[in-house]
Amino acid sequence: MEKKSPISFRIVSALLLIGWMGLIFCLSHQTAAESGDLSGGFIETAVKLFFPDASENFIALVISSAEFWVRKLAHFCIYAVLGILSFLTVVSYCSVPFVLRCCFSLLISAVYSLSDEYHQTFISGRSGELRDVLIDSAGALTGILFCTAIYGLIIHIRKKRKFKMNKKQYMELSQDLQERLYSEKNVTEELRKENSKLMDENNDLNSQLNQLRGRIAELEKSAAEEVVQTEEVTCGVTEDKPEEPKAEVSEPKLSDSMGAGAKIIGKIVLSSAEYCNALSGAAAPQNAKELLNLILGRTEVAKAEILRISALDISYEEKVEAMEQELTEAEDYFKSVMAQKN
Repeated sequence: MEKKSPISFRIVSALLLIGWMGLIFCLSHQTAAESGDLSGGFIETAVKLFFPDASENFIALVISSAEFWVRKLAHFCIYAVLGILSFLTVVSYCSVPFVLRCCFSLLISAVYSLSDEYHQTFISGRSGELRDVLIDSAGALTGILFCTAIYGLIIHIRKKRKFKMNKKQYMELSQDLQERLYSEKNVTEELRKENSKLMDENNDLNSQLNQLRGRIAELEKSAAEEVVQTEEVTCGVTEDKPEEPKAEVSEPKLSDSMGAGAKIIGKIVLSSAEYCNALSGAAAPQNAKELLNLILGRTEVAKAEILRISALDISYEEKVEAMEQELTEAEDYFKSVMAQKN
């Protein structure tokens, strides 16, 4: 979309056009004698400028022979300026296509020339001639064509300059896009490596989880076998050795505490496995590995503590209570670890 001309340019061009029309009106308002004196004086000044030693007769001869052509040339030049000013004014005010602007500028000049010739019919010794209208219109057309050529040259220079600027911007944009593309490739490669690393860690965690489940199954099986053996031993002692009550009491108590410890360990391991499974799922947090290490570490500590409690020289009820307390502390610890997800 073409930009509008500044308001100052519009005002100046309109004032110049009106002023020039006023000057033409004043020149046309002169009588034939005044107009002849003006033309003759101009020719006389020009002859004396180029021929300082010219005689009066020579000057009079030049004036008589050149006055007609000088007057017509004056018509042509004056209306060429009028055509230029009309073009500038129309271009600054109108938003129609460029060709229509040129035609409208020529129409203004031609109509004013026609009105000027009509105006001369009311002046003493002057007359309106169609020939002068044609000469005036030709001068206006020449001025408009001159402006069109200058205007086209300016537009061409602007487009060329804009093309150079666009080319420079395109090169800068292309270079920037190449740099961004290279950076994105590096980021993508890093993300692939990080994803591969996370998949390996996930596989390791799944492997550890499977091992943990196997150990839980082994512990449950071992605890069940031990409970069965304890019952068999208890029954055998009761039948074969009724006279040894101490052996009957001490052996079941030890086996019962170990069975209770195995059950508590099983509960801790199962609880640990559930939390580990929650951390290794699809929505695993960023610090999953650290949290898994904390849970697994606390599980090993709890197992060691249960075994230590089983070996203490205290009553069965106290052992079970201490084991239950350790189970509660372990589960509380697991919950606190899960609260650290991010």
